Amino acid sequence: MNEGIKICPQCNAENNAHAQVCASCGYVFESEYEYSKKLEQILKDIESTDEEKEKASPDLQGTGVSSATNQRSNGVRPGLTERNGYINGRAVASEYRTPPVKPRMGAKHAWKKYIVPVIVVLVLSVSFITIFTYNNQQRIRIDGSFNDWNDLKMYRFNAGGVPDNIDIFRASVCVDGKWVCFYLETKGRMFIGDAHAASPAGYLDIYQVFIDADGDANTGFFVREIGADYLINIGGTAGNIVVRELYRFDPVNGVFNWMNKTIKTNIECAFSDASLETRIQASMIEYSEKTVVLFHTFSYTGAEDFSDYIVSASKSPVVVTLDYTGNRVLAPQQVPLLKLTFTAPDNTVTISGFTLSERGTGLHVPVVITSEDGTSVASEISGVTYIKYALQVMPSKPVQINVLANLSEIPAGTAFGIDIAGRDSVTADGVVTLVKNKITGDHAVCGYVSAPPERVHIDGAFADWDNKTKTDDAGDAPAQYDILKFGSVRYRSELNLYLAVDENMLAGMDVPYTGPVKVTGTSGGIVKPAEEVSTYDFVRVYIQSGMPVAGYKVGGIVANYMVEIKGKYGRILEKNFYVFNGTSINAWQTIGSVNAELDNMNMEISVVLETQEELAVVFVTSNWNRSMDYTFNTLGISRSVQTADKAPLEDATAHVKIDVSDTDGFTPMDAPFSPDAPIFSPKFNASNPSCAVAANGNIYVAYQQNNTNSYGVFVRAGIEGDTGTWNIAFSKNGTTTDVRNPSICIDTVTQDIYVAYENATFSFLKYSSNTWAEWYISGWDASRWKNPSVVAYNNIVYIFYENESTTNPGKYDIGFVNSTDGGLNWDGYYYFNKPTTDERNVSASITSQYVYVAYQNETGGNYNISWYSCPIQGSSWSGWYTS
Repeated sequence: MNEGIKICPQCNAENNAHAQVCASCGYVFESEYEYSKKLEQILKDIESTDEEKEKASPDLQGTGVSSATNQRSNGVRPGLTERNGYINGRAVASEYRTPPVKPRMGAKHAWKKYIVPVIVVLVLSVSFITIFTYNNQQRIRIDGSFNDWNDLKMYRFNAGGVPDNIDIFRASVCVDGKWVCFYLETKGRMFIGDAHAASPAGYLDIYQVFIDADGDANTGFFVREIGADYLINIGGTAGNIVVRELYRFDPVNGVFNWMNKTIKTNIECAFSDASLETRIQASMIEYSEKTVVLFHTFSYTGAEDFSDYIVSASKSPVVVTLDYTGNRVLAPQQVPLLKLTFTAPDNTVTISGFTLSERGTGLHVPVVITSEDGTSVASEISGVTYIKYALQVMPSKPVQINVLANLSEIPAGTAFGIDIAGRDSVTADGVVTLVKNKITGDHAVCGYVSAPPERVHIDGAFADWDNKTKTDDAGDAPAQYDILKFGSVRYRSELNLYLAVDENMLAGMDVPYTGPVKVTGTSGGIVKPAEEVSTYDFVRVYIQSGMPVAGYKVGGIVANYMVEIKGKYGRILEKNFYVFNGTSINAWQTIGSVNAELDNMNMEISVVLETQEELAVVFVTSNWNRSMDYTFNTLGISRSVQTADKAPLEDATAHVKIDVSDTDGFTPMDAPFSPDAPIFSPKFNASNPSCAVAANGNIYVAYQQNNTNSYGVFVRAGIEGDTGTWNIAFSKNGTTTDVRNPSICIDTVTQDIYVAYENATFSFLKYSSNTWAEWYISGWDASRWKNPSVVAYNNIVYIFYENESTTNPGKYDIGFVNSTDGGLNWDGYYYFNKPTTDERNVSASITSQYVYVAYQNETGGNYNISWYSCPIQGSSWSGWYTS
């Protein structure tokens, strides 16, 4: 065999001598360690055979076999002893003796000098065939019986906090011959979906495995610090699996692009109760020893769970938890900056070192790493520095170390901090998961030595913004974009901006949830909600300079400049500075660069703006799904005339916050530059509006719009008292059929928004938990349902509609469907069945006690009004109609 070639026993393809997986068919070779173990066992078997022969005599007296050793000591040749007067078949007396023979040293083992090399050659030459026979005896069967997993490595995760049916409890991954097998177990029964509901609609629970085939976070889809090249997607409801897909993410076309995937194949899987197993050929997912895996589940309600750490078939996991222990202002002495806690959930893992990234100075700074046992390692950091630090982490015995820096020689006012960029910064013989805890108290990633400078600097330390910020209402938006503080300082043409949120700024979304996936009909067809291309979060700062004639109206200003920063996982991915350059949609033009720094709670920004005019600023934060928080600004920022080395002129603007808690869509991600035209501008060709007002003063208008080939439904949002800011919150475009005649309402208890409209499949929009999603009402032919009217109170929802008669086309009856669980399940449909020939133009209202409906009816050419009421959860309608 060629020394540099390894022949696959399955397909006979040539591979590199050190290959672990056949590049042609995916067959998994055994390691050299396993080869040596096989050879060692063969030699042990040979040794044990000789020893058994030597020890045979004492145990076999009377059987005719004697000990060769004893015979040598008596000068007798080895052979058969006397039995019935025979020795070696000859009739010779027992007194017969032969002359003593001097034994040769090692004679009994001399043959090994010749046979062992032969065995070695044979083992190495046929090892692939032998290994294939061994591995091909597949132990994992995908049959819903899980005893074959009992002896395999099983990872355990913390349970709780999510519904039992998606709460990840245990998982495993292993290589079995040419297969890679996956096991997932939840705390409760899997694939329930909405089957528990009184009238289930077929919504699925989803179970996923993200597979980073090459161990490179920079390829595939970036999720929790792995670059998923493949995705296993298994969905089901009512105890049945109905979706079982393998997706492949494009390796280079956008690591944060969720839409950047294609279905590769359907896969083999089985489940029973709370356990699921599946397998895929190793070649199909390009498996290697670098491959790592992350498990993910989510319910049709939007709840989700991830495995607590990343796992692998070949290496044990280790979790590294990072706490920032440095302060916003650092004493000029040796101070703690990081605390690292290493935990091994399974087997012992050896850490050999880690890479520290300096924030701030760029100077050479002495550092010391100390452990709990009192040992320490001294080093020095400048920029990005690798620190050799060996330690063993054993199961159930976490190891904690601290990183300290000596700042006694660092000038006052200098920014300094230390960070660990990602899990690849830790070198270990296991699979690393890095967890960064929230910054608490006065701690910071980067601080100022001795005291902050008087002038604001964009350097990742934020104590220089103290006493230069305003506060915003806390708790009125999700933490990752809930604005807590904001500020702006101007030095001549340099505009500096500051923003703080509750936690995890620019976190983005791991896996976007845009609504439940549904199985429909007896054929098992799948209806999926529209997916998001991106999962980014945004920070936008709108700037009004002077009194512009045209601009973007937001938060009480007319913005003619905007800073936009896009990011995910706490990383700034794009940053742009725009000027408004026209009056049409997206009339923004890039004019300059942006300097920005952030940690997981704070961001500071600087742009150059050459203007003598007074400025006004509005800060807007928004998540990937268009939910947002923002500040409201009515006054201006005066231009500083001081020199750079003087104290800055503080932003004297009086900021007034209008509560827009959990409001959606003021700045849509896919069209960030909405028009400032009036909402009912003729250029939209819009008609049939419906209006609702939320408790916080936000106004929502739904209407239909002619899109040349078909109608679509749009929802625009505005602010009470602000006639200029009307931006798209959601749109539903018709493609081959019309989507038209919307009706909008807001649940006065939950503040959820419902939009019903007519289309070929009866569906409605719902805004809840910061998410717009389209839901379907299954079970009825809605093609004849027209002009709906929707009302809601405390998750009780009624949709009234005109239903075209099948026996008398062109004539309508009034019917309705109703839900008591916020639209998950529906009862109906019902008709009033009054003695009229045509009923139209229905209008409804609801209170905490009753639901009311009125409509027009026509009998014999005369038009009358019918009005009815019913207890909110009753079934008896009473009322009157004119005649």
